[in-house]
Amino acid sequence: MEALGKLTDGVAHDFNNVLQVLRGNLELLESRHGRDHWSAERLGNAIDAVDRGAKAWITAACLRSPATPRSGSLPILRVSSGRSTTCCGGRSESGSLRHGNETILVVEDDLRVQSTVVELLSGLGYAVLKANDAEQALAVVASGVHIDLLFTDVVMPGLLRSPEMARRAVEMLPGLKVLFASGYTQNAIVHGGRLDPGVELLSKPYSRRQLADKLRQELGTSDVEASEAGAAGTRAGDGSGTAGDGDGLRILVVDDDAAPLDATCELLMLIGMRPQRAASAAQALNALDGKNDFDVLFTDVVMPDMSGTELARRVFATRPELRIIFASGNAVPDDESFGYEWAALRKPFTLDQLRMALQPVSRPAREPSRR
Repeated sequence: MEALGKLTDGVAHDFNNVLQVLRGNLELLESRHGRDHWSAERLGNAIDAVDRGAKAWITAACLRSPATPRSGSLPILRVSSGRSTTCCGGRSESGSLRHGNETILVVEDDLRVQSTVVELLSGLGYAVLKANDAEQALAVVASGVHIDLLFTDVVMPGLLRSPEMARRAVEMLPGLKVLFASGYTQNAIVHGGRLDPGVELLSKPYSRRQLADKLRQELGTSDVEASEAGAAGTRAGDGSGTAGDGDGLRILVVDDDAAPLDATCELLMLIGMRPQRAASAAQALNALDGKNDFDVLFTDVVMPDMSGTELARRVFATRPELRIIFASGNAVPDDESFGYEWAALRKPFTLDQLRMALQPVSRPAREPSRR
């Protein structure tokens, strides 16, 4: 019976992930192609069918549970204001959606769900980083990149469980907000039918409106709010401004730590830049020796093979037109006479600070340019 219970638990988890992929992608299609009545009606019918499937599953589980108690917890669809799990749901998507510009780290092992959530969040205006498991998420958190909220699935493979990963992440970033998402908790964060103290949960399959409202509930009020109709033509959800496309600056990003290297490149792509990775100063010099037409050298300061300041000195000798930006957890020494113009970002930096640092030298960055 125990083995059967675990199998049922796994099926429940996968089923809710399937529903989330279906609902998320249907809503993305609705935002782009649902303007005519025929398309809107059929997409709406499909979304309603997903809701009915979710409610049918939760109803069956609630009816079954008293007669067949198991070690796992019930699947959940909605959490009430009293923070107890309930068997209810519904669709109400009229009116405007609340947007934001904070940075969110999405942790999800199902890549289809992850991709859908990233698109939904990008369409709401957020900067999005992603990790496939708890260990990778902690590496991103430790990288020094600014993160406002950790949005993580409850049930993921691996030895490190999501609640423990979230606890460690908050220890590293004390101001970090945490939001769990799951359709099946396996007693990870729900006990006695109620959420553990201090835990916030968005249950799968959630709608775009539920996601938008829950994020603003966790992050607080935001000035970045627009109507759904206005946002559809300008935000990432409609295919415009795709990451890494367009005429953004070509930026050579240098860092010997893979986590901040990947995170920085993702942030740069979010604002339309075209980054290229280099995992060492030697790799950076090789890239610059080629025919790559870079605009900016964006480098860590402390690296094992060569310091970022020495790398910049060598690059300036052959490519004086290249703009130089240092990124470091420590202040770049002011007393060094580098002989070239530079700007610096102190880790962890926000997306807005990164964007400002890439503006023309005449505009202020986090630290002023120096010679």
